[in-house]
Amino acid sequence: MMDSNAVLFYGDDRNGENPQDFLNKVERGFSDKTLLEKDKVHALKLWIKAGSEAKEWWNGLDPTMEMDSWAHLVLAFEKCWPEKVVTK
Repeated sequence: MMDSNAVLFYGDDRNGENPQDFLNKVERGFSDKTLLEKDKVHALKLWIKAGSEAKEWWNGLDPTMEMDSWAHLVLAFEKCWPEKVVTK
């Protein structure tokens, strides 16, 4: 999974936190391509800061529809934290 120097995710943009970069870090941590979906979902949970906005989001997810697969979890994550648009 992710290295122990990784920063926990708060979901409130503190210190320039970028949700997409965070999610990418989590996915890069899936070096074992045979990980089960439930293990990937659990990995994200472990990198969410307790008592944060992100934890509130996590606690509000529907386990049967948004936590049943990594793809569904990513969709729910990106719905809450859409990719930041670069202005030119």
